[in-house]
Amino acid sequence: LKPKEFVHSMSDVHLYANSIDAVTTQLERQPFELPSIRLPDITDLSVETMSQLEPEDFKLENYQHHPRINVEVGV
Repeated sequence: LKPKEFVHSMSDVHLYANSIDAVTTQLERQPFELPSIRLPDITDLSVETMSQLEPEDFKLENYQHHPRINVEVGV
């Protein structure tokens, strides 16, 4: 399966002065290739069996991330 679209909304978004450097760092980063998720084969599973699936049955593959950006919380 391929995802079709990503829908996201934000409200009350603001930026504090002590976050400017961190935001600049984030915006300068190049995104990595998107990861994929491996789903269990559920073609022959019953509803009861599907309810027994565990988070470990789903595998996130090729996930990469940049190093953490530390910033103090603006108060």
